[in-house]
Amino acid sequence: MRYTAILFLILATVSCTEYGVYDYVILKPENDFIPIYYILGMLDDGYFRLRDLEDGRLAPDFIESFYPREIYEAGLFEYYIRVLMKEAEIGTELSVSKGLRGRIMFRSGEVAKIIYSYYENIDSESPVLDMAIFNGNRKAMISYLAGVYSRSHHNGRLWLHVTQDLKTNLVVKVLQELTCNDIKITRLEIKDYDDLPVGGYDMPVSYKCGLELEQRLKNYDADIRQ
Repeated sequence: MRYTAILFLILATVSCTEYGVYDYVILKPENDFIPIYYILGMLDDGYFRLRDLEDGRLAPDFIESFYPREIYEAGLFEYYIRVLMKEAEIGTELSVSKGLRGRIMFRSGEVAKIIYSYYENIDSESPVLDMAIFNGNRKAMISYLAGVYSRSHHNGRLWLHVTQDLKTNLVVKVLQELTCNDIKITRLEIKDYDDLPVGGYDMPVSYKCGLELEQRLKNYDADIRQ
């Protein structure tokens, strides 16, 4: 395996949850993404974003939930959460459990506080991320886009959904800042969209980026899972 640097040389067994047990070698992979921005990219930012699925309220310890079919993505998400916790010297345990309709739920008050600090209008119905969070840092933008890619990439496009208008806008801005071109958003009507009684639409985002950037996005999980 190829690594630029070793972050930890510890074989750690983590998360004995209802949906499985994962073993990670906690190493810094060669893609060198910044954990918090990668995590922000993976977040749904949709209908239930920042709200506990059990009661719909803004939850001080709620981080994110994944559909049961997203077990691989949930494991990848957990890896970066744990690296962030190590960097931030968070000593409390991360809660991972099965929630409503079998969703994989992640909770930590300390991690949620870090995530919330990046949002504007956090107490409103539509908390948003702004380009200002990147401070012009290209590595941060690539890390964010890689997080989006890891959960939303399909058939050469980033598939975002009816509840993710604000995230789609940010993704487009990041693509533009990274000098990608031919960026196009398509709205595809969906009559019966999951939990939304009135239906909705998907918003696949097509784009063309340089070969080096595209390879980095495709290798979003390179050398992480052992």
